[in-house]
Amino acid sequence: MIVKLKYMGVIHDNMPDMLELEEGSDLNQLKSTLIELSSEDLKPIIQNATFIVNDSSAKDDTILNENDKIIVLTPLGGG
Repeated sequence: MIVKLKYMGVIHDNMPDMLELEEGSDLNQLKSTLIELSSEDLKPIIQNATFIVNDSSAKDDTILNENDKIIVLTPLGGG
């Protein structure tokens, strides 16, 4: 199945806009795949990112479906 990705924050360069996953994959499997594809400096950022699936907050065990739209929100810094 294909899911569509959009990145908000520091993650955007060299990351896929679409990703093919096995049917029945959950958000945790997507996160693991993105971590594998990312550079070393982005791995902890993706690990701590928040994921929105089809305009709703999602947990690691959320099952993904064909053509889901996923927004990856990275933690913000500052003070």
